[in-house]
Amino acid sequence: MGLLKLAPTSFFLDAGVVLFCISLSAWCYTHRRHYSGKIEGYILENQVTHTRLLPLEASHAFTYPILSLFASLDALEGHRLDLCKGWVFGYGGRWGRLIGLRANPYFADVGKAKTIRQKLDDVLSERGFKDIEDVHNTFGETHVYVLEVGKNEDSTNTRPKGRRFIHQWTFLREFHVSPFNDRSGFYTISIKSPSHPPTQSLHHNKPPRPAVRIHLHNPSDTQGIGPLKLTALLRSTASFPLTTPNVLASLSRLPFALLLSMPRILRQAWTLHYRKRLNVFLRPEPLPPSQKPEFGAWRRGGGVKWLREGLLERYARGRVLAFLGERADQAGVHITLVSADPLVPDYTMGVAESTQHLVITYLSPRFFTILFTVPSPEHALLLASDTEHIFSVSSRELFITVFTPPTPSNLAITSLQLLRKNHVPSSIPLCVPSPHFLDSGCSSRVDNVKAELALRALFFLEHLQRWIFSMVHARIVLYKEPWTVWRRAEKVFWEHRGIVLASTIEVRERVESEER
Repeated sequence: MGLLKLAPTSFFLDAGVVLFCISLSAWCYTHRRHYSGKIEGYILENQVTHTRLLPLEASHAFTYPILSLFASLDALEGHRLDLCKGWVFGYGGRWGRLIGLRANPYFADVGKAKTIRQKLDDVLSERGFKDIEDVHNTFGETHVYVLEVGKNEDSTNTRPKGRRFIHQWTFLREFHVSPFNDRSGFYTISIKSPSHPPTQSLHHNKPPRPAVRIHLHNPSDTQGIGPLKLTALLRSTASFPLTTPNVLASLSRLPFALLLSMPRILRQAWTLHYRKRLNVFLRPEPLPPSQKPEFGAWRRGGGVKWLREGLLERYARGRVLAFLGERADQAGVHITLVSADPLVPDYTMGVAESTQHLVITYLSPRFFTILFTVPSPEHALLLASDTEHIFSVSSRELFITVFTPPTPSNLAITSLQLLRKNHVPSSIPLCVPSPHFLDSGCSSRVDNVKAELALRALFFLEHLQRWIFSMVHARIVLYKEPWTVWRRAEKVFWEHRGIVLASTIEVRERVESEER
């Protein structure tokens, strides 16, 4: 096999492309610092370092470069920072630009066009504060931590030396971010402010280089601040005015920085799970925000964006609301459903003047699919309220009354109820009514088929999830697997009756032996 010979045309074309790229990079480099116009934004070249310290056998560290923007929101949203009419950099939109920034990923998606400034003002007005930390996870959820300058800050002698961190706060962790950490513990956030706001750049020769350091501490035995588990540091290594030459130069230096975030996350997750042997904590439902008084004694959080409702969740919600609309009038009960998601409206039905008022607070749309898939209201309370803590009710007795409509006692169990019953362990001795409270809405053959398809789809997805975890040899934290939820419910059921079952490890061994 001989060597391939380059055609002359191909050679000169490739050489021309290389020469153009070198010339463009050289021009960008020589022009990036020479800018005397008004500066309202900077492009920052940063370095992000993560270091895991606990458990010791899973210690790990990595460092990656990233690009970020430091700019005035007014200038950004006024399109004064758009470069080359938005082709190189622009605010809003999705297509027709090299890089850009959109309002949608920040804070809550309110379903209508709102700028970052407007959404920020909404969050601040609700909380009455001026400084916040907007945190995202890979599931699409968003959480806000309030950091008020001069209030609840750590003492100066506890702040790190050497990096000139000006502000520092320590507070309880409330949001699930990493699958290799649970939601417990404390954050310590230290901030080195930029040398000046972007709008005052003409009066400063020193480029702004902010830095943020985050420490995650495990809780102590007394639920105080325990040992340091993880550190993360974001620091700016270079800062340049947001101009076309500077943007092109930064992209030529870090051409894949904006595209490799998810691949890098997956790579580090693979390392921690398969090489460091860390088990996975599945995503818990976000905590209800403080502006929802109906949640009473629930632990509160700063969630502002929840996962969007899925197709099956939307179907189950429609069935539940249709049932409650009729049942509330029939039973003379006032019913209110309150979601933890601040963007989901409350549902109110029935007679407002009634002395019987049932308030149901729920964390996520999963509440509706649970009502749809369990055989009875007692099963729903056991599984989703007592075990998984997905919802709570103002009165358990009234909840059972509402979701137990009067039916003839001699009815045979329906095929849909058999599907639900077969999904529940026989070791939980709760009564299974012959018709399900939601099946009364299946007035036609088509409705019955839709309900059966939805049920089978939900049960199939549970089995599919288990199969996928098995195929990739993924390990979930012991006794927290989704497919053992009824085993956990069984344990809660008997504990409420004064009977303590075997330890979780013994239960796990029993489950695995039954599967074999």
